[in-house]
Amino acid sequence: MALPPRQRIEPGYCVVETPGSLTSQANMLFRNPNSEAARYYLQLNADTPWVKPGHILIVADPHNPHQGPALHHLRRAKNQVNKAMAQVDGRTSDISAAQLRHSRHHT
Repeated sequence: MALPPRQRIEPGYCVVETPGSLTSQANMLFRNPNSEAARYYLQLNADTPWVKPGHILIVADPHNPHQGPALHHLRRAKNQVNKAMAQVDGRTSDISAAQLRHSRHHT
């Protein structure tokens, strides 16, 4: 039986809600943290080994050959947001993440 063709998945981002290591974030996001997708996630975000609420992390399909420009824009956005978050103390970022969770559940 032939498998259906793979759909191309466009790259995107996730906003960190819980502080921790990049590996801990991968464990929360991926059913199999040793999968190719999880390893690609770790590779894409290797410049951010420790994250706090409000940080942006890139999520992408390791098999999408047409995502170069989108990844470039996502990296720029990630760098800008994470740089701005460096100026925010942990308590403020925790409050911001809680507000984000609340707004997602009530919109």
